[in-house]
Amino acid sequence: MLTTASLITAWNGYQAARWGGEQAKAFSKASSARVRASDALTTAQLEMMIDIQVFNDYAAAYTQNNQQMMDFLEHQFSDRLRPAVDAWVALDPLK
Repeated sequence: MLTTASLITAWNGYQAARWGGEQAKAFSKASSARVRASDALTTAQLEMMIDIQVFNDYAAAYTQNNQQMMDFLEHQFSDRLRPAVDAWVALDPLK
């Protein structure tokens, strides 16, 4: 009986160490994923802020009929911003 208890205790210790290592690996992967997600969020927020600023500048140039500034800003449009501005202009916002 004592031998069985010793074997069970040893087996439990082995399993605890093994799964503790697996837990550490999973925690490391999760931490890495959180860092990547945070980086992606920061990048997306910065790109959105740039799009907002470019659109605001474009809208100001549009209302002032400043074609030179509009042409310049159109070259700054991201792929996400272009269809949004095209849709906005199609609404004829000054009328």
